[in-house]
Amino acid sequence: RYTNEAPTVLKRNGRYYMIYSGGSWDLPTYSLGYAFSDNVKQGGLDGPGWLKVVPQILRSTNLVQAPGHNTVVKAPNNVDDITAYHARVVPFRSLGDRQTFLDRLYWQHDRPYMEPPSLAAKPAPDQPTFQDLFDRPDGALGRDWNVTTGAWRVVGNQARQGDVVSGLVFPRSEALNNYVFEANVRIPKTAAPPAAQGAAGVAAYYLDNDNYVDVWLDAGRRALVTSGVIAHRPVPEEVTSLDHDFRFDAYHQILVTKNADRIRVSLDGVNTQDRQLNIGKGGVALRTRHARADFDGVALTPYFEDGFSDPSLTWKPISGTWLVGEGALHQVAGSAGRYVALKGDSASDYEFTASVRWRDNESVASKAGVVAAATAAGEMVLGGFDRTIWPYTRFWVQHIVGGAVEQSFGVELPRGFNYDVYHTIRAVKQGAAITFFLDGAEMASARFPINAARPGLFTEGVRAAFDDVAMKRLVVPGNLVLDGSFEAEPWERGTSAPEPPWVLSDSASVNACCAHTGSHRLLLTAADAKASQVVTGLTPGSYTLYAWVTTRNAEADIRVTTGVTTGVTPGVTTEGDAARQGSASGGAWQRVAVDFEVPDGRNAVTVSVGGRFGAGTNDIVAVDDLYLFKH
Repeated sequence: RYTNEAPTVLKRNGRYYMIYSGGSWDLPTYSLGYAFSDNVKQGGLDGPGWLKVVPQILRSTNLVQAPGHNTVVKAPNNVDDITAYHARVVPFRSLGDRQTFLDRLYWQHDRPYMEPPSLAAKPAPDQPTFQDLFDRPDGALGRDWNVTTGAWRVVGNQARQGDVVSGLVFPRSEALNNYVFEANVRIPKTAAPPAAQGAAGVAAYYLDNDNYVDVWLDAGRRALVTSGVIAHRPVPEEVTSLDHDFRFDAYHQILVTKNADRIRVSLDGVNTQDRQLNIGKGGVALRTRHARADFDGVALTPYFEDGFSDPSLTWKPISGTWLVGEGALHQVAGSAGRYVALKGDSASDYEFTASVRWRDNESVASKAGVVAAATAAGEMVLGGFDRTIWPYTRFWVQHIVGGAVEQSFGVELPRGFNYDVYHTIRAVKQGAAITFFLDGAEMASARFPINAARPGLFTEGVRAAFDDVAMKRLVVPGNLVLDGSFEAEPWERGTSAPEPPWVLSDSASVNACCAHTGSHRLLLTAADAKASQVVTGLTPGSYTLYAWVTTRNAEADIRVTTGVTTGVTPGVTTEGDAARQGSASGGAWQRVAVDFEVPDGRNAVTVSVGGRFGAGTNDIVAVDDLYLFKH
């Protein structure tokens, strides 16, 4: 009854990955595994040369059984990989009672990684910073567009440019160094000559009339053409011929990826052109030339990813000696001191990922990792690990102000931590809140008085190699509650370390048992036991707090109180606001929802967890997977 089935194949950084389902679908051992190959061998998917990797990347849990039969698609931001699969939710009526799950597929250097299947609330797949599907009544494009030339209107849930001479329209967006830009375009057959022989496409980069790069679907030449002007000089054309049966009157996706001075163009999902040009920050646009054309599905996401397979360096080191070689970015100055390289467009909300491998160690004080945030004034938040004799090895978080360490705290790393392989650090910044993950595991969360910033890499007294470095702008926020699943390791306390996000009182504790997901939960055993967290930096609007609870001879009480705060860490002043609350009791995990409004003049809430207990000595309230989001 053992089978391998349902393969889906991805290609990443030149390597093929085949994610497949193994086992029998009706058994809890059914799961997702993967194999890889640096090239497709003779025999294709069934041929030799595919190397299986253990353990599986997605297995059953106590609440979700037999995950499998997946496929992978891109999120709406054209960046994240999203996996769709089916699984049974325990308890189930029959083996065929399966539901569809959507989860993000992460990459830990050269390995795919997924969090265990969960019933907890999760953010929706992330959105572009600009998106227009034109799904509105016919009429003007609207205020999100700036028309320069042409007759642009929304017609039949698409953008139509009806001027046979030319058309140029810009989405309202800031100038960027790094982005992914999508537009779907067609040249209808109904267009009269010479429009049928014209061209339509995008400005892949636009600064002004003397600095732009265009990508055209050229019907007259039956080709994809890249051309333009840089510093008053024409850009040499690159022409990719299209098949004789290519339908210009059907929609085709043009996807432009700009990484600093490099532009890559894919047509209908196939990488077609790759050019390096002397360009900086710029915008994007929709264009037509001697043609009427239709456009749909326009999306823009600030983003970059560096695999360092190309020796051309697009990073701007602040200090140290940074060299590209052997498929990685190396910081080769190992002497004492902090060496930093930054990249990316400044933003308040983003995700930054980098894989780091130790090269050598000059002192016990050495560290290497990511710059989670760096301001123009030089203030930084660092997250990385050191290399000392266990048990002194730590994952460190440092807040740097004026070149000096303002705050520093650490989390113990597991015994046997191997420095000679790549480890992936992911930092998620949402306003002042920064959460760190190491190889997929949440390590620490804190709030710092930093808003707009850029990410980067750093070393202190060590040589190190970095690979698979990426940054994307966040639009759909993740969990606004820090450490909502109680999985983060307790911090090493120090006089300069900020308090952990949860304030626990009386018998409240984080318990390594019987969690809803993961391995930890919040446990309360008396009426005076409470846990609370102040969530700052909120904007007015409608919010929902979810929490999973289970009780024994008690009732859980989840409260949200709105208020104001003037800083990052001060407590909330409630100003007489009535708390919104939800409650539940019972031995099975159940979700409590609390809907509330943050009115004008308020910018924070206090989330509180408590309980009402009977007279018994074994009464408990357990809470897990709190998730706060704005509608």
